[in-house]
Parts: sequence; structure tokens; C-alpha cells
Amino acid sequence: MKIVYPAILFDLDGTLVMSMETKIKNAGQIWHERYGVTPEKVYAAYVSHSGVPRRQLFQAIGKETLNRNISDDEYRSLSTAFSERNIEVLCELPFVTGCEALLSDLFSAGVNMGVSSSAEPDEVLARLKHRKEARFFQVILGSRGS
Repeated sequence: MKIVYPAILFDLDGTLVMSMETKIKNAGQIWHERYGVTPEKVYAAYVSHSGVPRRQLFQAIGKETLNRNISDDEYRSLSTAFSERNIEVLCELPFVTGCEALLSDLFSAGVNMGVSSSAEPDEVLARLKHRKEARFFQVILGSRGS
């Protein structure tokens, strides 16, 4: 019996691109610049809560590093700065070795593929915009803050 997959959804960060250390470093720098929080505290909170939508992640970092919730305005400002920094540096990180060949083979076989991230949708699109691998994905997903 042949198994047919209607679609495969790949996670972007930590699966296709080894970007987590860079993202955590970016977050640590931003939180340090804004609030004087040590990057190590941000690192610990980020690692503990990674994988959830960014709004939830930043709220958890706020609770663990500032002992308070962050406001919607703070979130928007932090998220914008984080996206800008991520777009600046993560676009240069290569896909994992062998990834392009795998995606190409799946694409040639007619498999629909998507990519997802807990990052804001505009950031995900910007990070993939100029990559040759972007052609393989029919769907590009991110998460929106609330």
C-alpha cells in the first residue's frame, strides 16, 4: 500500500534553519537594552517557553525577568525590534545540510509543503523572501500577537 501525504509542514527555526541560538541572543540583547535584564535570564526564560506564539513567549519572559506582565504597547515595540534584528541576521543562516535536496525531492514528487514559525507572519515572509528554498513552500505560516 502506498502512503500518500497531502502535505508536510516543516518548522522553520530549529528544524530547517539552526537559528535558535541567534534568536535567543537577539532577544537577550533587546531585553537588556530596554530593561537592563541580563541576557542569561532572558536565555533561561526563552528556552523554557520557546515554541509558543511570540506574544505568549514575551509575556513569560516578562514575568520571569521583570516579575510583571508586559503591556500591549511594550509587546509591539519589543516584537518589532526582535523581528527587525532577526530579519537582519537570520536571512544569512543556511538551511540545514541536505535540507534543500530533501525539499527538492519532495517538491518533484508533488508533495505540498508548508513552513511554520512562532514568529510574526511578516518576519517569516521577509526571512524567506530571497531564499531559493522558498519556492518549495505553498504555505508560509507565522503566529500573530494579540
